[in-house]
Amino acid sequence: MLFDTDKNQVAFIDNSNSHHVHGQCNPVAQLRELNVDAVVVNGMGMNALNQLNKIGIKVYKLANGIKISEFISNYKKYLDQELSMNDCCTHHGSNHYHLS
Repeated sequence: MLFDTDKNQVAFIDNSNSHHVHGQCNPVAQLRELNVDAVVVNGMGMNALNQLNKIGIKVYKLANGIKISEFISNYKKYLDQELSMNDCCTHHGSNHYHLS
């Protein structure tokens, strides 16, 4: 799901890479083509965070219990919750997250 903060519009894109081998999801090129400047996730691995940050895309962690609709309605209040390497998933198993 994409949210354009300038137009206040939501759009959906197909993540054709949603079912992949662990560690092989690579939506970075598609996000770059769409001029995305930030993503919101429940969490992600260090490599994904590093790849997104390399091309200037900021990553924000959705706080537990906050629905994406709540985040969109009040996104400016959450922009201090940028994901750091310390917040990343470090192993396969419990709490492994993907970009969505």
